[in-house]
Amino acid sequence: MSIAAADYAPSPPPPSWVYQIRVAAAHGHFRDAVSLFLRMRASAAPRSSVPASLPAALKSCAALGLGALGASLHGLAIRSGAFADRFTANALLNFYCKLPDSYLHPSGVTTVDGTGSPTALESVRKVFDEMLERDVVSWSTLMMGCAEEGRHQEALGLLRKMWRDGFRPDSFTLSSVLPIFAECADVKRGMEVHGFAIRNGFDKDVFVGSSLIDMYANCTWTDYSVKVFDNLPVRDPILWNSMLAGCAQNGSVEEALGIFRRMLQAGVRPVPGTPIEQPVVDAHDSGQ
Repeated sequence: MSIAAADYAPSPPPPSWVYQIRVAAAHGHFRDAVSLFLRMRASAAPRSSVPASLPAALKSCAALGLGALGASLHGLAIRSGAFADRFTANALLNFYCKLPDSYLHPSGVTTVDGTGSPTALESVRKVFDEMLERDVVSWSTLMMGCAEEGRHQEALGLLRKMWRDGFRPDSFTLSSVLPIFAECADVKRGMEVHGFAIRNGFDKDVFVGSSLIDMYANCTWTDYSVKVFDNLPVRDPILWNSMLAGCAQNGSVEEALGIFRRMLQAGVRPVPGTPIEQPVVDAHDSGQ
């Protein structure tokens, strides 16, 4: 092509609305993602752009605490038919799980029949019950929502029902349900989940490992926390500090001192505010 012809060649089209929204959300630019979504809605973008971009828009609303906007996107998902899409429905579950009730109903609005507005967990449950297609993420998100609200028995019931319905838990499920056993100090059931994790290769996962460490530490089984920690192939600073805090909170000074020394050898420093008991620091300073 000649230079003259190239001067008149049409320029390539800009990236689509959907692409820009998804990229912005994926890189943590949530305000940009929301702004792009609202501009897209005001433009002549194809109708198919709405369902394709809703998961990213909902993720951004959850990250920014935009409860009212996210709730309106729920209505848009239903009207546009996007709710039938599993990814959109899962994004709605995650949105309601991430936001406290005050973000959804800041003015304490009541419905026309005099009842209070639904709580975030009630909204999560409603979305889940209305989903046409569920997957492991759907089940795990609902379990996480129940666990965070202290409804442990309900979460465990969901785990059993999930299994009966043919869905096998993954690392996300396990790291969501293990904190329940930590809260209840139910080490027996926690060990059953630990056994499942070992049999299915999830015990090497850093998120599952971190949840197991916390669970055993809360149940005062520090030795097991150390074994889980030592079995992990990768240990980030958060994991080191969690292990150190778990030993310290149980008064396991020798174990905490050992972890503290290994941290320093690995070039990891304690995070400011980590609850290291004074005897651990004193023992290290005295060269014990």
